[in-house]
Amino acid sequence: MKESSREDLIRVIKDEQEITKDYFINVAQAKGLINLDLNDFRKFADKYKLVMQITVDARISVSAQIETAMEEIRKQETTVMSAIILSVSFNPSYPFMMEELEGMADCLNNLTKQDIEVIWGIQERANILNQCSVSLFVFV
Repeated sequence: MKESSREDLIRVIKDEQEITKDYFINVAQAKGLINLDLNDFRKFADKYKLVMQITVDARISVSAQIETAMEEIRKQETTVMSAIILSVSFNPSYPFMMEELEGMADCLNNLTKQDIEVIWGIQERANILNQCSVSLFVFV
């Protein structure tokens, strides 16, 4: 795990069992505005190999967090991705700003232009450090 400061966290997990457990507990069972569930995970897990999870919890926009996560994926020398599950979490103590979705849409468009399949969702999570956090589940 790599921590950049007390308020910013970047976490990289490569153990498939740990990633799967985290998805089931923190994503599939979470209350969402746009829910992700076990079927979303199975859709990619049945076709591709799950290689890592990148979580960014920082005081930056959702789109900047996605870009930070993509940089971490490149640092891990994963250049060919087949699919990504993107989970955007927001702290219910803060208002979720709709302009965050506009920047996120640009990031999603860039991924699909690279022929990467994407499933995404938005959920509430009180146990994040900042206003919002993103987790990318990466399949090759």
